[in-house]
Amino acid sequence: LKQTKFIEFLSINDLTNKYLTCLLYYFQYKLENENVSFFHIIILLILSKFTTNIGQLMQLNEKIKESFPTDYKIHPNTLSDLIIEILTNIIFFDLEGLYLNQIFSLISVIISNISCMSSNISIFSAKRIIIFLKKVHENKEILKDDYNIIFERIIISLFEL
Repeated sequence: LKQTKFIEFLSINDLTNKYLTCLLYYFQYKLENENVSFFHIIILLILSKFTTNIGQLMQLNEKIKESFPTDYKIHPNTLSDLIIEILTNIIFFDLEGLYLNQIFSLISVIISNISCMSSNISIFSAKRIIIFLKKVHENKEILKDDYNIIFERIIISLFEL
């Protein structure tokens, strides 16, 4: 199955919301129980692919239909809010290590993609993006060459929202 056919299948069968919610649940579950891992990178890669598809981006403005049974209490209104909240939860964990550049870079791409089509983002999500931006700035030395790209991407996203 090609990736685009899978994405089309989810969209046609109204499964995007359910699929992304499951991915985000697993992302949060692994974060709460095992800290940051390679699985987080894989999920971020999947989400970055999903958020490049216009049809999928339009569905991110839908209200959340699925429950989210984790220890962490979520505040989302739409699927865009859920994505932003869960992905930015990672900044509250110990990020020293191998994956920092990849995580920050992928999250900034996803937020940038979402910002171009999001029509109803919550105040909570906007605050989370600003906190993420602050964390990126605090890690300027570690991010080195990626810092400017990530920082600019998030600043532009804030203006698009």
